[in-house]
Amino acid sequence: MPTVAPTVQPTSTPIPTSGPLPTVKPTATPTPTQAPSSITYIYDEKLADGWVDWTWSSTTNFNDTSHPYKGSKNLLWKPQAQWAGFLPADEAGFDSTGYTAFTFAIQATKPNQKINVQLYTYNDVELGVNTDIAKYGGDPIVGQYKVYTIPLADLAGVNQKLLKFHIQDGSGNTTNILYLDAVGFVKAGTAVNPTTTPTQPGPTITPTPTPVSTKLSIYDDALHAGWESWSWDSVLDFGVNSPIFSGSKAISYIASAAWSGMDLHNQTGVSTSSYTTLHFVLKAAQAGQQYAVFLEGANGQQLKAPISLNTLGGNPTADAWKEYSISLSDLNATNTTITGVVIHEVSGTAQPAVFVDDIYLQ
Repeated sequence: MPTVAPTVQPTSTPIPTSGPLPTVKPTATPTPTQAPSSITYIYDEKLADGWVDWTWSSTTNFNDTSHPYKGSKNLLWKPQAQWAGFLPADEAGFDSTGYTAFTFAIQATKPNQKINVQLYTYNDVELGVNTDIAKYGGDPIVGQYKVYTIPLADLAGVNQKLLKFHIQDGSGNTTNILYLDAVGFVKAGTAVNPTTTPTQPGPTITPTPTPVSTKLSIYDDALHAGWESWSWDSVLDFGVNSPIFSGSKAISYIASAAWSGMDLHNQTGVSTSSYTTLHFVLKAAQAGQQYAVFLEGANGQQLKAPISLNTLGGNPTADAWKEYSISLSDLNATNTTITGVVIHEVSGTAQPAVFVDDIYLQ
């Protein structure tokens, strides 16, 4: 059985620069046209009545006037710890019936600031997965607002009574400052301007196209060619029909002993020079299941001590799939050769199944 080193906290996650700076055109900037009555704002000049600030590991200023998107005020949000989040809550509950999307404007102060969003039921249960907003038009832009409009269906938030939502830092950086404005829920039939421009007169900014990323699948309905199981003290089924995250199959991994591991091995080895991130999703069978992740190098050695998933957004839950995107630099695996991806049990006791899906390098 492989030697497992103690679990450690991750270091800050550098994100690759997305491309050249935007091109400036000398044309006038139109003001966004949105019907105020068609969006229920949670923040617009102030936090809406009935909503309270449950933000964690952050400082917030709801009356900042330095970077308004619309009106005269904006929200200044400064994470003070890794994976901090802005979290407003409605203790009476917010009914999402009749709404189709979640929208907000956000401006970055540094490049490559990663942001995730997630909704919660009135019983404080996470809905869907912690969603990277880059899927909806790229990361926030430095010095310019970008509006994101995310379908509630993508956030598992249709026809739900909601307690809260979070907008979370996904970069692991504690020196970021972000500006937020026009945060709300979009009613059915509303057209929301999908791009972002400041309301003040100025040049139109042409965003840099999002680059096409390289993706190497390890498991997607089946182990891909070249990969095999070198797992220990485990029972694995690579073809379960339920639950599944995507496609038609998922992995069931049962830890039959303490410190058991699911080890997906590639004998030839894979170069990570074209990749920056390890991605996978997990769903637990019961509350309290704890796991860590590490990668193995060309000689089968641990490249770094295992990283607890509890520090990467939390351990998997039984009510929903949880998505993990881990920087290869945190795993000490940039520009090297890897032969193994290991997810292992760290609670020190045998565990029921945890379900795994959508494993890839990107």
